[in-house]
Amino acid sequence: MQERNLRIDVLKGIAIFAVVLYHFGGGYLTFGYLGVDIFFVISGYFMMKSMVKSMKNNRFSYRAYLMNRIVRLWPMVLIMGAISLVIGMFTMLPDDLENLSESIIASNIFANNVLSCITTRNYWDIANTFKPLMHTWYVGVLMQAFIVFPLIYLGIFRLTKGSLNAVKVTTVVITLVSLIVYLLPYATSAEKFYYLPYRAFEMAMGSLIAFIPWRRNVSKRMQYAMECLCWGIIVILLCVNQEFISASAKLLLVVCATTGLVYLLVNTEGKTLKATKIISCMGKASFSIYLCHQIVVAYMYYAVTDRTDICTLMLFLVAVAVISGLVYFGVEKPLEAVAKKKTLYVLIPSAALFLVTSVVSGMIYLNAGVIRDVPELGIEKSNVHRGMHAEYCDIPYAWDRDFSSTDKVKVAVIGDSFGRDWANILNESDIADQIEISYIYPYSQKYLESVSDRWKEADIVFRSISTSTSSVSDSIPDGIPSEKLYIVGYKNFGSSNGIIYNHRGSKYYFDQTITLNHQVLTENQMLRDQYGDHFIDMIGSVQQADGSVRVFTDDQHFISQDCRHLTQYGAQYYARIMDLSWIIGMKNEN
Repeated sequence: MQERNLRIDVLKGIAIFAVVLYHFGGGYLTFGYLGVDIFFVISGYFMMKSMVKSMKNNRFSYRAYLMNRIVRLWPMVLIMGAISLVIGMFTMLPDDLENLSESIIASNIFANNVLSCITTRNYWDIANTFKPLMHTWYVGVLMQAFIVFPLIYLGIFRLTKGSLNAVKVTTVVITLVSLIVYLLPYATSAEKFYYLPYRAFEMAMGSLIAFIPWRRNVSKRMQYAMECLCWGIIVILLCVNQEFISASAKLLLVVCATTGLVYLLVNTEGKTLKATKIISCMGKASFSIYLCHQIVVAYMYYAVTDRTDICTLMLFLVAVAVISGLVYFGVEKPLEAVAKKKTLYVLIPSAALFLVTSVVSGMIYLNAGVIRDVPELGIEKSNVHRGMHAEYCDIPYAWDRDFSSTDKVKVAVIGDSFGRDWANILNESDIADQIEISYIYPYSQKYLESVSDRWKEADIVFRSISTSTSSVSDSIPDGIPSEKLYIVGYKNFGSSNGIIYNHRGSKYYFDQTITLNHQVLTENQMLRDQYGDHFIDMIGSVQQADGSVRVFTDDQHFISQDCRHLTQYGAQYYARIMDLSWIIGMKNEN
C-alpha cells in the first residue's frame, strides 16, 4: 500500500513540476498547465474511494467530509492570500493592487475561478503572470466539486436505499454529460476552462477508478506495458512544445492516460525507484508547492527581474523549493496535525484571518488600490474614486455618434480600446478644435455595416489594431476608399510596469526603457512596409536608437498604466511628438 501511494506521489510530483515550469514561462514547458488536469483525476479518485469506503459501512457524513476538505484547503489559501497582500502593498501599482484585493476576496470564498472567468477571461493572458493568486482558480473548482459531487452521490445512495451501483451509474452520467458540454461549441473557452460543469468529467473519470475491479489474471508484462504507455503519453504531452494536436485533444488524452495510469498504480505492486524519491517528495508537498510557486513567479517578474534564462530558472526553482519546503513542514503539516486533534483549533484562527484579509482587501478595492501617492500616474490619495484607472481610455465612448453639420474635418476612428487611445491622442493634439471625432467600436461586421454612413461621410478613417498579429485586412470594412484609410499600429510598453516602478528612487529611474519582443518589432515593420505613409507607427514614435521603447514621458509620467493603454499623460505625449497637422488637409483632398 505504501509503494502504491509513493507511485501516485511520483505522478503528482511530475504534474506539479510541469505546472511550475509552465508558470515560469520562457517556453520551457508550453503545455505544463495540463498538470492541473492530472490533479483533477487523482482528486476524483481519492474523493470517491473515501466515499465508497464510508458508504459501504453506512458511516458517510456529508458534513464531516466537507469540513475535512475545508480544514485541508482553506487555511493554506488564506495564509497565501495574506502573504500576497502584504508584499503587494509594498510593491504594486494601484490598479494591480486593486486586482489583487479582488482576487483575495474571491480566493477566500473559493470563487477565484468565477472571478477569473468574468474579468481576465483568458488563462493564457500575459497579465496573469503578474497575479500572485491567479492559480487559486483550481482550488475554487476543486472545492466546488467537493461541495456538489458528494451531495449528489449521497442523495442517490439514500434514494436507492444504499445502492453503490446507482452511485456508479450516476458517476458515468456525470462524466458523459460534462464531456459533451465541454466538446460542444456553445460555451466560451474561458467558461470551459474555469467552470466546474466543463471540468466535472475529469474528476468523474478519476472517481470511476474506485468502482472498476482489477483483473488479477493480467500478466506482469502486460501491466508493465500499459503503465509505460500511459507514462509515455503523459510525459510527451507535457514536454513536447509543438502543437501537433489541438489543446482540447491534448487535455482529453492527458485525462484518459492519467485515469489509466492511476488505475494501474493503485491496483498493482511496483517499486519506487531511488531516482524518483525526490519527485515523490514533491508529490507529497504538491499543495504547498502549488500555492507558493505562483506567488514567487508573480513577484519575481513584477519587482525583481524579467529574465527567463537558465540561470534565472535555476534560482527560481531553488526559491520555490526552499519556500515551499518551509510552508509544507512549517505550516501545512502542523495544521494537518492540529486538525486531527481539534478542528476548531484550525477553523477559529482561519475565520479570523478570513475576516482580516477580506476587510483589508475590501477597503483597498473600494479605494481603487490607492494606498500611496503615485506621481508617475498623477494619482493622489486625496483624490480617489472607483473606476478611475479605466475612465480616461473610455472617454471616446461619448463620441460614438453621427457627424454634425460642422465645417470641421470629420474623423472616424474604428477600433477597440486601442482605437479609443488614438481618439484620445487626437483630442489632446493642437488640431483638436479643428476636427470632429466619431468613434466606432467594431462589435461585429454587421454593426460596422450599420454605421457605414459615418465612415463614408468621414474625411479620414483610422482603423486601429490591438495585437501585433492582427489580420488588418479582415478588420477593415468594405467600401472605405484607400486614400482616406489609415492604419493605427499596435503599441507595447512591456508586460508590466511593476518591474519599472520597483526601481523607483534609483538615479536613472525615469530613463528606463523596455526591450520589446523581436516578433512584435518584426510584425510592426511588416505593417509599416505594407501600408507605408498610411501607417501610424505607434511603436516607432517612442522607440530609442537601440530599439528599446521608453515608458516615461518627457515630464516623468508613465506613458501607459498597464503597458497597453495610454494614460492622459501618455496621450498628451504622443500628441506632442507626432505631427498631426496633415490631418487638417484631408478635408480639402476629399
